[in-house]
Amino acid sequence: MRGGNEGESQRLLAQLVELHALVPGLFRDHPQPMVLYDLEGLIVIGNKAAIRLLGHPPGTLVGTHYAAHLAPGCVPEAGMMRTLALAGNSTEFDAVFVHADGHPVSVSTTIAPARLGEQIVGVYGIVREVRREREVAAAVEQADRFRALYLIAASSGRTPQQQIEDTLSLGHELLGVESGVVMRLCDGVLSPAHSVGEMPPETLRTLSMDANLGRQMFSAFDPVAVDDTARPPWDRAPVRDVFPWRSFIATTFETAGNFAGVIVFGSRYERGELFSTADRELVRSISTVVASTLERQSEQERLDALAFTDTLTGLPNRALLHDRMRRLIAEGRRTNDAFAVHFLDLDGFKQINDSGGHAEGDKVLRQTANRLKEALRESDSIARLGGDEFVILQTHVRDSREAATLARTLLGLMRLPFVVDSRTHPLSASIGISMFPGDGDTASTLLAHADVALYRAKASGRNRFALYAPRRETVSSKSRIGETVPG
Repeated sequence: MRGGNEGESQRLLAQLVELHALVPGLFRDHPQPMVLYDLEGLIVIGNKAAIRLLGHPPGTLVGTHYAAHLAPGCVPEAGMMRTLALAGNSTEFDAVFVHADGHPVSVSTTIAPARLGEQIVGVYGIVREVRREREVAAAVEQADRFRALYLIAASSGRTPQQQIEDTLSLGHELLGVESGVVMRLCDGVLSPAHSVGEMPPETLRTLSMDANLGRQMFSAFDPVAVDDTARPPWDRAPVRDVFPWRSFIATTFETAGNFAGVIVFGSRYERGELFSTADRELVRSISTVVASTLERQSEQERLDALAFTDTLTGLPNRALLHDRMRRLIAEGRRTNDAFAVHFLDLDGFKQINDSGGHAEGDKVLRQTANRLKEALRESDSIARLGGDEFVILQTHVRDSREAATLARTLLGLMRLPFVVDSRTHPLSASIGISMFPGDGDTASTLLAHADVALYRAKASGRNRFALYAPRRETVSSKSRIGETVPG
């Protein structure tokens, strides 16, 4: 029976706790997890095994409500079992507890009245983990999950973008969430780089997180799994102001050994059940696949840069110039859009190499590249062919007068003194110009004709530009690159 007032019940409960302390082997050191809670459901004492099972530091269980340690779906049944225990009945039911790091612990729980003499002063919860059958079934399911992930990771013929989206789509499906997002680190901010599932475009555009906050959030557990951000302790966490999800599972990933971003799978609604240990393993593996894909992409971009970039100036080289010219020609044929090819050569550059050495000449070339880049629009492009020869592609040109205007600007920049290690080098440049489509319809022809015009500009006194004019060019004005440029 439950009689007596509340004060009397608390006094008797305290006596019961003291009795447990006198015989530690029956409670404190018992191998089965056990807790004792009062008539209101607040935990009064938990043994060592219970502390290990739930992952809480000693002393932190006491004073918490038993429901705070249960999966949300188990709370109603646990309440009914507690009512039966307070009426003097022992019952048993299957439940899922929440470990301190958020992962679920499946158990069979015996709920029994705690008596001192004839009076019920509290309730015992005695726990036995349920593992074997569930573990076998979960292992089979997890093997199927990893097989599907492996097939994506090992697939060929997919771009890095497609492979990452395939990986996210698999996680989105297997975890039963609304969306999956890869947030990459850039300039100290985490922002979406890849996404799948249901997420309003406006939400995706505004989603961002300070990198330090991201590190702080995800440093304690890997991954972080939250079934409902409206429940403690997440109801007070800054993540509620950052993430649009009410339930989510997230982990970090690294590239080249450095923190590179966060992967999040989430929904706008509470989950209703905890993310399982298998879910956590899957998300960690997904992060590994994504990180590996991004590292391969970075390596390929690095190799591409070496293949298509001039190592001295960082400008596109001859191969990339020809690729861009072919693209401009194809686009021009579709849209009737014209562009100009400016072939620029420095006047008197050889004297700098002869007097100051190649190291000094290299610095002048780098300065030249920087000056030319600053004079161009985003749609224009520049390349270094080698030596002191540069080519500028001026897009969306209506006529030769626009090309002449840019050429005058470039010549003015080249007349400014070049200062290297306190030494001043006065230089100038000459430019030859050809126009698409009037002066040619292939990359090699346009470059050859621009070079012919450059030859005439130098022959006319240097420090000037010349437009390609077929009637004025002679057969003897041979292009210096005509025979070496691929068609």
